Amino acid sequence: MPGLKSGDIKVQVEDDNVLIISGERKREEEKEEGAKYVRMERRVGKLMRKFVLPENANCWDE
Repeated sequence: MPGLKSGDIKVQVEDDNVLIISGERKREEEKEEGAKYVRMERRVGKLMRKFVLPENANCWDE
């Protein structure tokens, strides 16, 4: 996921057939002194998506 580190993403399976992907995108600190943005292309904040998996999905924790 663009703008997120792997440690910022949480992946879960709920009720044996719902895949939940969540995370939080934080605003990056200005890297160069005096740098200004005209427009930020990526939103900041929490995000979550749920996907219903098929009944025959293999949801092992490996």
